[in-house]
Amino acid sequence: MTPDPIQLDIASFAKILDLWPSIPVLAQELRLPVSTVHAWRRRDSIPPGYWPDLTANACTHGIAGVYPALFERVAAVRLKAWRERQEVRRRQAFPLVKTKHAVVVQAVSGAQVAHLSTKRKQQSTTTRG
Repeated sequence: MTPDPIQLDIASFAKILDLWPSIPVLAQELRLPVSTVHAWRRRDSIPPGYWPDLTANACTHGIAGVYPALFERVAAVRLKAWRERQEVRRRQAFPLVKTKHAVVVQAVSGAQVAHLSTKRKQQSTTTRG
């Protein structure tokens, strides 16, 4: 019997798949092409529709701790990491540069995309009326 994955602190779908004796054996038992299960491991992603089958198969092989909540936890960790990467990319693509009289939004190339002058904004509101 393998150690409990919670104690192993599994944080990826690839590590869950590594608990099985081999990818080809798992693929055969799930009646899937080996390339599909290899793709899950390579992408570090298992479609939620297969989670119950993997849970049942883990019980068959005596693999402890593979249960639906484990898949949900790993998915939540991956989603949080993805959102953090997207935020970093967004900030890199459109950094805000604050100056005394303006906020300049620049693209990665350094070219100025937009320039919003607080002075001009104040002047336009006072001249309108």
